[in-house]
Amino acid sequence: MKAVEATRATDEELVAAILDGEPALYTDLVQRYQGRIVNYLNRFLRNVDESQELSQEVFLKVYRALDRYNPRYRFSTPSLPTYVTQGPSR
Repeated sequence: MKAVEATRATDEELVAAILDGEPALYTDLVQRYQGRIVNYLNRFLRNVDESQELSQEVFLKVYRALDRYNPRYRFSTPSLPTYVTQGPSR
């Protein structure tokens, strides 16, 4: 998938492409949601650096579970809030 196509692709299309052998496209998903996740975490942690670090953990957990993603649901709905509410793994 080309860069221009990736920016126009739906989350579901990106996940399908990632699972089909284009893991670099995960960066596009991270860029779409990182701001929201960091802001969400910062409301609780009140520390931007910690929020950014924890968001990386969230995205790593989501990436590792990507093969269980169900395209009937929006990517952001089941995945991200679930991992955010689990809290840090440290």
